[in-house]
Amino acid sequence: MDSQVYDLKKELHALIATDASLFEFLQEDASDGIWYWDPKHPGKGWLSARFWSLLGYTAEEKKHLVSRWQDLIDADDWQVLHQQVRRQGEAPSRPHEQVLRCRHKDGSKIFLRCQALSIHQDGKTPNRILCTFTDLTPQKLTEQHLKKSPAFLEAIFNSIQDGISILDKDLNIVAVNRTMEQWYAHRLPLEGKKCYAVYHARSQACETCPAARAMQSGKLEMSEIPLVRQGEQIGTLELYAFPMLNKAGETEAVVEYVRDITARKQAESLLKEREQLFRSLFEENYSAMLLIDPDSGAIVDANPAACTFYGYPKTVLTGMHITQINTLTPKEVFKEMEKAKAEERNYFDFCHRLGDGMIREVEVYSGPITICGQSMLCSVVHDVSARKAVEREKESLIEKLQKALSEVKTLRGFLPICASCKKIRDDKGYWNQIETYIRNHSEAEFSHGLCPECARKLYPELDIEPEP
Repeated sequence: MDSQVYDLKKELHALIATDASLFEFLQEDASDGIWYWDPKHPGKGWLSARFWSLLGYTAEEKKHLVSRWQDLIDADDWQVLHQQVRRQGEAPSRPHEQVLRCRHKDGSKIFLRCQALSIHQDGKTPNRILCTFTDLTPQKLTEQHLKKSPAFLEAIFNSIQDGISILDKDLNIVAVNRTMEQWYAHRLPLEGKKCYAVYHARSQACETCPAARAMQSGKLEMSEIPLVRQGEQIGTLELYAFPMLNKAGETEAVVEYVRDITARKQAESLLKEREQLFRSLFEENYSAMLLIDPDSGAIVDANPAACTFYGYPKTVLTGMHITQINTLTPKEVFKEMEKAKAEERNYFDFCHRLGDGMIREVEVYSGPITICGQSMLCSVVHDVSARKAVEREKESLIEKLQKALSEVKTLRGFLPICASCKKIRDDKGYWNQIETYIRNHSEAEFSHGLCPECARKLYPELDIEPEP
């Protein structure tokens, strides 16, 4: 193709002039060179003079080797780069980042961080690739030096908080890290001794030794073992045995990675005890108890008292939803469950439907509980139908008595009464006939008549006989 037509440098200049995002990309990431090329013709491309200087060349020296510039890049790295930039049609705005191993003019190796951005002009297929480079050689050389340094490896070995023990084929301890020395300080020095003698105070290998199994299988083996000190178990260790294979595939040694899981085991034991206690309280409780999923309303579990109260076998009851028992609407039920879940409220008055269709008034005490990592509502149900009936009857009786009392007027205190005419003086100082005063201060009514004594006095001619 004519170089004057296929002038990628000029094309890039034109793109930068029309696309501000390309300029920002170059400005931020092109600290050590730019590479612009056509993936359909990878031998064609333009590289900046600064890129060539990183490799020890000048742009003039390499001008006649443009079609072979990729020979300076590690073959594996070039293959990965070429595949990734072709796949960038799915995410054209996300640059592919990779460290390239390149060969310098003097034969040394340099490391370049490459960021490749796909430029698309016809759908998903990238038409051009724009790359920027940063020289990482100083950092990479430092990393390699540290990795080869015995002091560096030893620092890593001893900085690991879990225990590490390296054993040979005869289960002799070859090396341990600082954590193992702290755990078995009473057995120091550890190197050169049998692992079972140091770690388990035994005269022969353990029957289920994970290290021995790893040597035999050539695979990772693991086991939980006791942490023994002065002949007593003081904790539990989780041990992973990794076989170290030589070039022939034979096991030469085993690396034991040991983690102290004493606290975890104690927590698991305590959790198990609490769950057993809860299960005992749940199953043997005389009150009806339900475990309910607050999200779905499903009855997860029910104790025998609940099965008896509701009149369902456990297999049936635990296949139901609380909305099938509560007489509220499902929306109202879930609203109340949210209050219980958030601990805004833990006491509820409901009406529940039994298996025979009877409606019973119940008090429900409900709150959140976590069992096996699952959040549920534990509801204790008390049948209060009889009590509620008695309370309603009592309230009705009280209401009737209050109504009766409100209709009764009583006279209390001392009444000033005339000793002669028997008139009564009211609180305003007026004297009233006795019947008038009583009528005004009570509900009593009077009917008039004559007693025998007054009748004889007023009507002597009637000859009224005295009463016996």
